[in-house]
Amino acid sequence: MKKHLRHILSIVAAVFLGMNAFSQDVPDTLSTSYLDGADAYVCNDEKIGPDDMGSVEYLVVRNHEVRMRITFLRFDITDNSRFNPADQAYIGLYVNHAEKMGDPFREIAVYGLTDDAMDNWDETMLTYNTAPGLSAAALADYSLVGSKTSYLTKLTVPADTVGWIYSDPTTEMDAFINDVNKNHMLTFILLVEEPNTGDEVRFDSKEDTDTLRAPILHTMEPIGIVESKSTAGVRMKQNFPNPFVGTTTLSYYLKEAEHVELTMYNMLGAKVATLVNEFQETGEYNVNVDVERLKLYPGIYFAKIHVGSSSQTIKMNICE
Repeated sequence: MKKHLRHILSIVAAVFLGMNAFSQDVPDTLSTSYLDGADAYVCNDEKIGPDDMGSVEYLVVRNHEVRMRITFLRFDITDNSRFNPADQAYIGLYVNHAEKMGDPFREIAVYGLTDDAMDNWDETMLTYNTAPGLSAAALADYSLVGSKTSYLTKLTVPADTVGWIYSDPTTEMDAFINDVNKNHMLTFILLVEEPNTGDEVRFDSKEDTDTLRAPILHTMEPIGIVESKSTAGVRMKQNFPNPFVGTTTLSYYLKEAEHVELTMYNMLGAKVATLVNEFQETGEYNVNVDVERLKLYPGIYFAKIHVGSSSQTIKMNICE
């Protein structure tokens, strides 16, 4: 009963955070490689036994003076033919606890285990001392074996987030999936590299629910979002400036009075903002896009305008 109640509350909280660029429903059509994957987290003071860590309903990442916590995720993609060198790959996490953080956001580094022989680990027996790719370290610290691990990408977790977050697309991530690993077993190591005095970040494990545990996502373009040219009812210009930092302007011209809906989507096709949703007269319009106000993060986005039966989409690039 408590489990179901917590699940319901997490969904409600995610709805209230719907405008957060990283708190969106995961696109089901992109969910891929759960299969027989394993997950667990370790800490090098071993105050919690490995059996407990391997069976808990949430995973933890933390870099704190009290306790360092590192999450391990493994995926079996043997029978998954959708991975190919043209795809962009992402890690998705359903965050259910990111509170009391000392900073507005926390970055989680994602490393890949490059030694195939070390992929066969048991989540119920995993400790810091037996975890693949780790070596001895001081209390509340960690040490990665450079010859066995490689940095792939990062996830940015805004404070007080509840909902889905996605890693940055990188060539290193793509190469790890398509080229580095030949045994079709993928082990990811998630950790916070910078020490902080804030609280931990928790997200759902495979012991919790099939729909919220961490997936690998991959796509060449966001589902349902394709860059398109102007159509009969509307003409939208490329935003200026582009790429941009802080703010940019979207301009469009209506050939006749009509209801206008102007929306923004992230790379995974999740809607992150509705900029215009009203009836407008014929003429030219300028819409300001404020990154801070909309809580957007660096990356590729799409602006899509609907006017009657006409539509147009352009690609936008927010820089660091």
